[in-house]
Amino acid sequence: MQITLARIDDRLIHGQVTTVWSKVANAQRIIICNDDVFNDEVRRTLLRQAAPPGMKVNVVSLEKAVAVYHNPQYQTRPSFIYLPIHTMF
Repeated sequence: MQITLARIDDRLIHGQVTTVWSKVANAQRIIICNDDVFNDEVRRTLLRQAAPPGMKVNVVSLEKAVAVYHNPQYQTRPSFIYLPIHTMF
């Protein structure tokens, strides 16, 4: 996977960061790696709606994020990844 920007932020998708940085990073998709959000349909829906128009948004579990990262099928797709702070420790 071609990661154009990784952001460690519990706010996940919010206006300025997503709109500006997704353009600067030339990302084609936003990947939110968060088990809590992955298991909450309402939060997943709200985050998809908060993304810039035309931006693909995937909400995945941390386990799935690792599998996608290592999958050659996704190596050429520029992606903007959000990671929750607690996953870093």
